[in-house]
Amino acid sequence: MLSNQFKRYFYKKIIIKTNSKNTILFICAILVNCVFSSTIYSQKEKQQFDEKSNLKLKLNVVVQSGFNTDEIIDFVELSKNKDIAVRFIEEMPFNGKGQRNMEEVWNYTKIINHIQQNYPEITTLPVKQSSTSKNFKIPNYKGTFGIIPSFTRTICNDCNRIRITATGMFKNCLFDGGVFNVRDFIRNGASDDELKELFISTVHKKPENGLIAEAARGNDVSESMSTIGG
Repeated sequence: MLSNQFKRYFYKKIIIKTNSKNTILFICAILVNCVFSSTIYSQKEKQQFDEKSNLKLKLNVVVQSGFNTDEIIDFVELSKNKDIAVRFIEEMPFNGKGQRNMEEVWNYTKIINHIQQNYPEITTLPVKQSSTSKNFKIPNYKGTFGIIPSFTRTICNDCNRIRITATGMFKNCLFDGGVFNVRDFIRNGASDDELKELFISTVHKKPENGLIAEAARGNDVSESMSTIGG
């Protein structure tokens, strides 16, 4: 349970940030700071927490042109004293309205170039199979940072992910329009074996990349991530 002192500290920070021009995503960073370094904990308590906790935090930040690009380095700095993984995500059109007009497109290349201008030495970490992010580490920093090229879609070649939306739609790719409805299939009496066969056969037809999946859907991408899941 969080102490009342912690709650007052946290709520105060939330109000300050949500009333400013800063992105709502910065609240996540505040929470990390509150949990791991708030002054309401003694140094001994912090050390005990660090020793006992196996929690591996990933902080995802959608880089939005005109909103939070001035905070990218601030987010990277969170990895200096904390063993967390900060991951920058290219902005996608999954916002309920579709792709918005932007003066600058902050894709993978622009994000990493911006970070490299502020840090003379950055180590590229090995990429795990089917990883969605390209990860990096600044020497002597406890944590890491990564970039997820979700819109330029340069990570599709070994993607092993599927999604099932809140309404039961099976998606072979984030950018496709949905392949079939699992909910309806189950309601019509499908057995476990039939579901298994359908899933396997569908995954075998996974599109080569998200660009192909989007082109095949026949309509613009505009649905909200809250309706897709993830």
